[in-house]
Amino acid sequence: MAGKPNPQKTALDASTRSWMVAGLILMGLFVFAFPLFRLYEPARRADARTAQEHYLADQGAEIFMANCESCHGVAGSGGLAPALGAREFLEAADDGQISALIAHGVPGTEMVAYSLDYGGPLTSTQIRAVTTFLRSLEGGAATNPLWRTPLADSNLSGRDLFNMACSRCHGVDLSGVPDVAPPLGSGSEAVEESDARLVRQVAEGGGGMPRFGGVLTPGQIDAVIAFIRQVQAEG
Repeated sequence: MAGKPNPQKTALDASTRSWMVAGLILMGLFVFAFPLFRLYEPARRADARTAQEHYLADQGAEIFMANCESCHGVAGSGGLAPALGAREFLEAADDGQISALIAHGVPGTEMVAYSLDYGGPLTSTQIRAVTTFLRSLEGGAATNPLWRTPLADSNLSGRDLFNMACSRCHGVDLSGVPDVAPPLGSGSEAVEESDARLVRQVAEGGGGMPRFGGVLTPGQIDAVIAFIRQVQAEG
């Protein structure tokens, strides 16, 4: 004679089957989702890295403008110091080398250490940002065989030379920089100075002005003075 069904056992079996079915469904979802995760996760991470690089490049552009542009030129186009935006430099130097140059400086030159660890003003994150900014220029970087000595380009005009060598102190518009250097444009004391006096001042320096005789050729100095006279005349 068959025994009566045990209600508790029946309920337990039903519950077990339900959990087994739920487990199989969940496992199936995981099996289905894993390939999708592997497909989309790398792209998501790549997008995040790109966004981070863009952010760092923007920050680096501001830091470069405030700390480096006066010597290295707008966007690293060159000036008294090498053209860091030139294709030759960016292809030759990796990110680690660029960061090291910024952090440690270059002994024997005016390129001082910029890392806080060496008495400079920049944190490691800021140095990385400047490096990222310079690297972002590589895609559209122009070639410049004279990137190490930009002022050696014989095709530079008097305006070019002034902007590269003089504007950091006297201003692009010759209006001067307060507490740094006087104006040179129309209405300034420089109008009354003779060409010979201005040439000597540029070449020999003095009164807080550095000597440019070893940086600019006599012909380049003459071109700078001619540019200054042109701006004064245009008033």
